[in-house]
Amino acid sequence: MVHFRLKDDGYLELEGFGEETAETIWEFAYPLLYEAMDDRGNIPESAVKAERERVKQRVVREHPMHRQVRKELAREHAQHRRSSARGHGRGE
Repeated sequence: MVHFRLKDDGYLELEGFGEETAETIWEFAYPLLYEAMDDRGNIPESAVKAERERVKQRVVREHPMHRQVRKELAREHAQHRRSSARGHGRGE
């Protein structure tokens, strides 16, 4: 469960997660950290580094938008180069 509190200005503010929700988030989103965490909640630095690398690779390799954004940027860059080359060819 997610817990919110009502602020004086009428907006909601995240207060925290219930115990089961927090554990589920850790287990699903950061499995290496979840497995490495001891009973006190301490996580070895090596597990943090490994998790960062895992997440970084996952974002770069698996995110569906990554390929689309890269193609769009390449297309825009090519169009810009073509229009710049045409402008220079006319003595502008």
